[in-house]
Amino acid sequence: MQENQDSGARVWWYANGTQQHGPISAHELKRIAAEGGLQPDALVWREGMAEWIAASSVRGLMPETPPPAPAPDFTEVSPAPAPGAPPAWAAASARPVDNEAPWFAVSTRKLLVMSIFTFSFYSLYWFYKQWWRVKQREGSDILPFWRAVFAIFFAHSLFKRIRAEADAARLPHSFEAGTMAVAFIVLSLVGNFLPGPLTLVAMLSVLTLTPAQELANRINAQVAPDHPRNDRYSSLNITGMVLGGLMLVMAFLGSMLPEEAAEEAPRRKPGSSAPVALSAPDSLQA
Repeated sequence: MQENQDSGARVWWYANGTQQHGPISAHELKRIAAEGGLQPDALVWREGMAEWIAASSVRGLMPETPPPAPAPDFTEVSPAPAPGAPPAWAAASARPVDNEAPWFAVSTRKLLVMSIFTFSFYSLYWFYKQWWRVKQREGSDILPFWRAVFAIFFAHSLFKRIRAEADAARLPHSFEAGTMAVAFIVLSLVGNFLPGPLTLVAMLSVLTLTPAQELANRINAQVAPDHPRNDRYSSLNITGMVLGGLMLVMAFLGSMLPEEAAEEAPRRKPGSSAPVALSAPDSLQA
């Protein structure tokens, strides 16, 4: 079924491969198609549509196909390729290089382990790296560092971008950006209001990042199959986990210490189990 173009304002989005653009008006979209910037199998979407559709299914969007060129005379000889030019099949089978992976690559297991053993600092690093990739690809002026520091305000935006690129690449998934963003915010904040060791619940927020990273890894695998997977632990990673693990144990033991013992400890003499008698100053004694 064909879809009619909407002549309204900037309500159209289009995606070439994994690159998503918009919003733009219907006239701008038609101009891009006329200039060859939009292929018939590219995906387009506008407000009100249930899902992305092929550009060729939008009536009046794609330019009319010109009549086929006449067949060459059988005596016409195709020019020989230039010396040293690669054969045609080489271009068709070319793979993107490693640094073309659109998203920061890391295995979900490493993301989970590193985040827990570094008190969620690796989660902040994850946000920073993902926003840095967005900045590089889009050429925008966003500040990845601050978007990582205030991740609770920008998590939904990042999750939506990952989901949109997966949809544009036609990857089947069940990732819900809104649900994961709400879960991340709740888990990140609730730990501040829980007593004792329950404050460590905040570290479970990484469980909302692993589905997003899994989807990002699938996009990377489709766009740049040979990119590094980042599933091994470097010496710096191990050092961070050891130090973070020690801090984690100390924090847990400290949260288990009874408040009465913590209050009485300064009032005992060294080597004695009896509390020190506190006497009033001479000026206050009768």
